[in-house]
Amino acid sequence: MICPLIAAATAYFITSTITPVYQAEARLLVEHQMAGGTLDLQSIQAAERRTQTFSQLITTRSVLNPVVEELNLEKTADDLRANLSISHVGDTQLITIAYSDYDPVHAAEVANTVSEKFAEYVRDIQAPIIGVPAEDLTGVIADLETQIESNEARIAEIEAGDGPTTQAEQDELAQLQASTAQLSQSRDAFQVIESSVNDLDTATGSQVFIAEPAAAPGAPISPSLMINLAIAGLLGVLIGGAITVSLSWLDDNVKTEQDVRQLINRPVIGTVPDQDLPDQMESIHASKSISGEVFRGLRTNLQFTMVDRNIKSIVVTSTQPGEGKTTVAANLAIVLAQGGQRVILVDADMRRPKVHNMFHKVTNERGLSNLLLQSPAVIENVVQSTTIDRLKVLSTGPVPPNPPDLYGSARMKALVSALEDSADIVVFDSPPLALSESLLLASVVDGILFVIRANLTRTADIAQGIETVEQTGVPILGVVLNGVPQDSQSAHRVYQQYYPLVSGEMSMPAPKRRLGWLSRVFSRTT
Repeated sequence: MICPLIAAATAYFITSTITPVYQAEARLLVEHQMAGGTLDLQSIQAAERRTQTFSQLITTRSVLNPVVEELNLEKTADDLRANLSISHVGDTQLITIAYSDYDPVHAAEVANTVSEKFAEYVRDIQAPIIGVPAEDLTGVIADLETQIESNEARIAEIEAGDGPTTQAEQDELAQLQASTAQLSQSRDAFQVIESSVNDLDTATGSQVFIAEPAAAPGAPISPSLMINLAIAGLLGVLIGGAITVSLSWLDDNVKTEQDVRQLINRPVIGTVPDQDLPDQMESIHASKSISGEVFRGLRTNLQFTMVDRNIKSIVVTSTQPGEGKTTVAANLAIVLAQGGQRVILVDADMRRPKVHNMFHKVTNERGLSNLLLQSPAVIENVVQSTTIDRLKVLSTGPVPPNPPDLYGSARMKALVSALEDSADIVVFDSPPLALSESLLLASVVDGILFVIRANLTRTADIAQGIETVEQTGVPILGVVLNGVPQDSQSAHRVYQQYYPLVSGEMSMPAPKRRLGWLSRVFSRTT
């Protein structure tokens, strides 16, 4: 949409800076007088051909040079011809003379002067083309035919003799035959001339009249603002479409569940709509919260994947920062606790700890780093309770200078076992896979939950991340597609029907309304 607007604005600016060109038109009538006043098909065709010929004669130097001299123009006949347009109105004897110039008055003056000079030129060429009258040609042709007949009679007389011809007769016969051939050629030539003169006589006396003189035009013929805007808008649409298709082709970000399945052949156990969640997670998990219902659906799907598996600890990770893994881990821990399980949420991202900010009265004074540097027997003194029943949080604690060394130690493995003994399930919010501690942590837990941000995570990063995780041998329980556009979530309408009384703070933000066809276009290109 931006490209057509830019193209149209550019066309408007350029058009407004171009000097307008005006075109003045004069119309001529070519009158042909027929010999004897007869009017037949041949005469009409001859008149039409002569009118077409006259339209070509207007642009000759014989006509344009007098125009240049008459108006004292600083131009040549060729310059004048470049701005001159001659057209013959079909099936008529009308000729239109159009001249283009930046000055409308000057354009009309030149068009009228060309018309006048052409009319004078036609009058000057009305002299007879051949000096021999048609009657004299007829007499000459008759005399030639008489001589030819006389020669042929003498030739026949010699050839009809009874005896052999003498040498004198043979010489006379050769002389007569040569003369007859020469007379025949002369007769034929004069007959052609006679025919030409007769044809000229059928359309003699052509006259040119100025049927409509040129007037100064009130509006320019170029540039045309509307045409330029239309062309620019069309080009803008084509360019914009090409850019959109190119970006769509070059864009390798994951957008839908189908993209995830085709890429990594893993189940998508949850889709989280793109929404602004409050800083404190407890407030969105009321009994009738639509946002909470999204994560409860994630919990149900996760429990299906854990059937017949002894899953006690889960790492929630992603390929890069900003994909929402901490939010997913915190909400998943809350709905698991609401489902009746004892849950410990561990903030294992020591480089960017965030979990303690999501719950009331949870601090980061002591946490995971303290347990890794001390005996696991003090877990109960470090984990912190929340307003959610059966949910406890273990924050990172003071950030050590070497997190990878702590994660790769035997004490980390022992700590995970101790945490699993203290709860039904332990949820770890780990760093992105780009950091080494994420893989070290994944190697000591029972399952991995992979978070992908729609329209952000590249397919190459996902494929590489999955391949890296598979090398640890830990099963990938599923994929959570986060940040899905809300207008693509059909569940939003279903939940809204079941919970019509949900307050504004606890409900999922309504999807933005769009025009139907625009929604379909942008949902495919974004």
